Amino acid sequence: MSIQAEISKIALGTVQFGMNYGISNTSGMPALQDVQLILLTARQSGITTLDTAYGYGESEKVLGQTGIDDWSVVSKFPKDVKPNSLAHYVTESL
Repeated sequence: MSIQAEISKIALGTVQFGMNYGISNTSGMPALQDVQLILLTARQSGITTLDTAYGYGESEKVLGQTGIDDWSVVSKFPKDVKPNSLAHYVTESL
């Protein structure tokens, strides 16, 4: 069953869920339970859209572990991807 969420004007970026990212990040990647709390807080604040990318390390895997069926997800792929290999990247992201 597919649930389509409304796309919010503000999306929650997820790069830090999958890799050490950010100039002021001193704690690394958040634990899974912290990601779940962040997603809950975002949802309670009216955010329904997640921004992720194939190149965000383990971010997509972590999001899959939290259960994001009721979120709109925007994903990005490498800029140099060839049209005939795009299906590979999409499948890997799913």
